[in-house]
Amino acid sequence: MSKKNQMFRYIYFDGSLASTGNLLWAVRQSKRVWVILSSECECLKSIIRNMEDVGGSLCHFEDGKHIPHMSIGMSDHICESLVRPEEAFFEFVCEMNEVDQQTILEKTRICESNPPCRVCKQCKLANRLGEEYGMYDVIDMT
Repeated sequence: MSKKNQMFRYIYFDGSLASTGNLLWAVRQSKRVWVILSSECECLKSIIRNMEDVGGSLCHFEDGKHIPHMSIGMSDHICESLVRPEEAFFEFVCEMNEVDQQTILEKTRICESNPPCRVCKQCKLANRLGEEYGMYDVIDMT
C-alpha cells in the first residue's frame, strides 16, 4: 500500500444525500480526506471548499504548490462508504446552525428530480430521517 493510500480516506462525492452523508462523516474522522468528485461541477466544489478535516482545509502544499484534496472522475483508490450514509447526513446536519443547514440542504440532491418529486424512495427516506432528527419539511429546503 502506498504512503498516499495510508494518508487519506477516499470519499466519492456527487452531491447526493448518501455521498454528502459519507463526506460529512469522513471529515469528522481522525484521518485526512481526499474527495473523488463525480464531475467538474462548481456546486460540488463549493461544498468542499468550506469543509475541514482533521488536518484543516482539504488541501496541502507540496514544494510550494497548492494541492487540493480532490480529483474528478473514477479513482483507482477504494472509496469508503457508511452502511447508512443518509442517516449520517441528518445526524451531522441537525447539529449545524440554521444558516449552515439551509446551505447544505440547498446544495444536496435528494432525488433525481429537480425539484425533488416527494414520492420516490429517496424523498420519503429524506423526509422520514429529517423528522427523526427534528428537521421538518426537509424536501422544501432543498
